[in-house]
Amino acid sequence: MNGGNTQYYKFNSASWSVSTNHSGKMSILMTVNLPSEPSETSQQDTPDLPEPGFGWTQYAEKINGRFAMVGFVALLVTELVTNQDFITWLGLR
Repeated sequence: MNGGNTQYYKFNSASWSVSTNHSGKMSILMTVNLPSEPSETSQQDTPDLPEPGFGWTQYAEKINGRFAMVGFVALLVTELVTNQDFITWLGLR
């Protein structure tokens, strides 16, 4: 390209060049280098998911805590929508 301007960029396995010619037209060329086979490190990076179990397991406690958080937020939303507290909403007051 006569009288043009070219800039090169590289990030990890991708590289691209941005060129402008003398008439102001821009062209972008992008190249991505993909690995031919999955490496052993990518297979080792997958986390071991906990298996559901019976009783007081760490998995059960996480699930119970998450459901408790969802229930608490649902309680707050119900109180905001109805303008009544939970006891009044149940009809106990």
